[in-house]
Amino acid sequence: MKQKRLLKIAVKTVPYVFEVKREQDRNPELSGYEGKHLQLILDALNVDFELIRPPDNEMGRKTTDGNWTGLIGMVQRGQADMTLGSVAITCQRKEAVAFSIPYTVTGATFGLKMPGYEFSKFAYLYPFDVLTWLLILFSLFIISALFFVIIRQKISFSRIFLATYGGIINQPMILPKEQKNWNWLFGLWLLFVAVLSLCYTACLLSFLSVPFEKHTIRTFQQLSVGVQKGTHRVFPPKGSFIIDYLATSDVDYLRIIGKEIIRNNWYFDITESSSGKYGSYDIAFIEAPQELAFFLADQKSKGEFTISSEAIGVSPIGFALRKNFSFEEKLNTILSRTREAGLIEKLIKDEFLKLMPNYLGGLSKNKTPKQLSMNNFMGVFLLLVVGIACSLLVLIFEIIFYNFSKC
Repeated sequence: MKQKRLLKIAVKTVPYVFEVKREQDRNPELSGYEGKHLQLILDALNVDFELIRPPDNEMGRKTTDGNWTGLIGMVQRGQADMTLGSVAITCQRKEAVAFSIPYTVTGATFGLKMPGYEFSKFAYLYPFDVLTWLLILFSLFIISALFFVIIRQKISFSRIFLATYGGIINQPMILPKEQKNWNWLFGLWLLFVAVLSLCYTACLLSFLSVPFEKHTIRTFQQLSVGVQKGTHRVFPPKGSFIIDYLATSDVDYLRIIGKEIIRNNWYFDITESSSGKYGSYDIAFIEAPQELAFFLADQKSKGEFTISSEAIGVSPIGFALRKNFSFEEKLNTILSRTREAGLIEKLIKDEFLKLMPNYLGGLSKNKTPKQLSMNNFMGVFLLLVVGIACSLLVLIFEIIFYNFSKC
């Protein structure tokens, strides 16, 4: 029986992406969507394989002395025949190693911990936006002016204004008989304030019982502002192509992020996803969207993390190969077929489905009822105190004025 060719595969372990179920010298059982993808490719090539891991656990970056680290460095030096997939194909990396045809494309996005929630003292103003409040105030002045003209100025405008305002807060409106010929206008106003009051009260309870989400960074431009202010740090995986992409970008705010990453040596190890080491609110993680989704899956299911929808540095993804790799043509044929079949997308979806029960469980636990507290009504009580204080000042002024006028 003819002995199979032995290939050395440079890999790095990433939870849900590439894992080894059963360690052995040759042909270990692989899991994770990239692991299963590699397993299918190697089975189609009809070869034996063994896994080797870079000591620095990097994808590969060019150092100042011209050498390469990580997976790319192992292939360049001939220590490995090829890498696992998910390697971004860049011009700089092509100078060091060969590449298969791309089997997918991906970019980079960022995820960060949710800043938490707050309880505004002025939540009673939130059911309507600023424009709606201004239109309500404008309507109040207009209807007060109309009533003032209709009753031929027999009552002061201030009293009419207070009466129409009282209608908004469900107080009875008492106007002279001259107004009865204009009952249709009065009826329209009552209908308006009834709908307005119902809408307001319906929305108010939800605003009081559901805490407000603090401002969350959603774009790279906002993230750049946070980095410049010192409120946020940005951590990509060490050896990722996105670091050079950011540092050499023509876009100012992206270049600022890249230079700060290099200057401060900000990097994270994706294998430490469950260690709690990167749980700070000021850290944003940059990685491929699907890998970031797995990396933050547990925290995201609890509503603790959010992932931006913006993507940058979209690049083709393939296998890094040793120069003059003998299986290159056959590998490309296999990859072409798997790409047309959408294999990698299916493997990613299957891996996500495994996480779904835990994800849904985390979401259900996150939805806990909340009782209203004094903090929710602080603004209302503050307004009441201010109103009482103003009333007392007016009363004191009237008493002083009355006593002086008698003298």
